[in-house]
Amino acid sequence: MNNDYVKKVEELGLRMDDTQTMLMRPKKPFPENLIIPDGVKSINKEVFRAFPKLETVIMPDSIESIGDYVFCGSRKLRKVKMSDSLKDTGKFTFLDCHALEEVILPSSLEKIGCSAFENCRSLKSITIPATVTVIDDYAFANCTELESIVIPASVKYIAYRAFKGCSKLKNVKILNKNIVLGLEVFDK
Repeated sequence: MNNDYVKKVEELGLRMDDTQTMLMRPKKPFPENLIIPDGVKSINKEVFRAFPKLETVIMPDSIESIGDYVFCGSRKLRKVKMSDSLKDTGKFTFLDCHALEEVILPSSLEKIGCSAFENCRSLKSITIPATVTVIDDYAFANCTELESIVIPASVKYIAYRAFKGCSKLKNVKILNKNIVLGLEVFDK
């Protein structure tokens, strides 16, 4: 294993196993700006949940999966660049991240999980990659600043209440004429 990589992981206070999976919350106070070291392959659920000072996160492309609730409740989190290797956002990943303004979703993404961005009240826009096929239940519910969205032709299904409570959402462009919509997808 690369000594520089090990040093970066230790400096951040991260705890990992032999498969380069982040297992549990860091031991010491956490920085406002987190650049996860390249080589990390997975992040277990809730590892960065409700970090009070966390504002920005950059994930390396080595991360292939993230667990549920990873950043949930990190109320100061404003910007996130996700790994280009992710296929699924996980469930409740950014739930209640009220300050979240910018998320760069990977071009490999296939699914936006249940409540992934629910209650992200500062999110004004997001680009859904042309690889996404499913937008799950409550994925963007109560994103009250979201004004417009383009649903790419790759999306086959938008689940129950995916955009419920998006009170400023005025422009919705759905590029798949055969898309299946769940109940109450765009209810105010």
